[in-house]
Amino acid sequence: MAVKSAASPKSGARAQLAEYRKKRDFTRTREPSGEKSPSPARAGRLRFVIQKHAASHLHFDLRLELDAINRNNIRFRVIGRTDELSGDVLQELEAGQEATARNTGMLFNIALNYGGRAEIVDAARRAIQAGVRPQDLDERKFAEFLYTAGQPDPDLLIRTSGEMRVSNFLLWQIAYAEIWVTDTLWPDFRRRHLLEAVLAYQKRDRRYGGINPTPALSR
Repeated sequence: MAVKSAASPKSGARAQLAEYRKKRDFTRTREPSGEKSPSPARAGRLRFVIQKHAASHLHFDLRLELDAINRNNIRFRVIGRTDELSGDVLQELEAGQEATARNTGMLFNIALNYGGRAEIVDAARRAIQAGVRPQDLDERKFAEFLYTAGQPDPDLLIRTSGEMRVSNFLLWQIAYAEIWVTDTLWPDFRRRHLLEAVLAYQKRDRRYGGINPTPALSR
């Protein structure tokens, strides 16, 4: 997914950012009064991803949200073929990653110019360039060359808009992830929907490709 450049003159930049904030359709959610978000204790160590489209004015939104990201001890990272992005977008992304590099809480990945097949191809190229011998290459070693190297695989994939496909997204990493689909559109996705997904996930029987033994019938 290509990301367009959205450079703006210094004069009036604050007004443009404010206008963009009114129009943006992601990142921050507002809840009805009295509605609570899932607590860390209930969510546990659940690792989840939400599939969505990124806005072309990402670097505007990143500037707006950087303070909140740091206040919440969140580390920001970008995955994808970022070298193909325009210079101004890449500069904003690198600044955001550097500004949050020392945070130790949640890791927030955003996929830009990303494709699951392309990631696997790039990983294979890196493995070849690193001189890894075929007999030394296994799944764990191969994962070290992915964009998400060093990160755990997601436990849950949340698919908005009712789409029943993974759309070339994290093909390697979601091999055993549970998938939860909602008809809710991404701009309307709120914390209550996340809680619904977590509760549905907690009811799943995760077998990782295995088969649960069937108890023998007694006569």
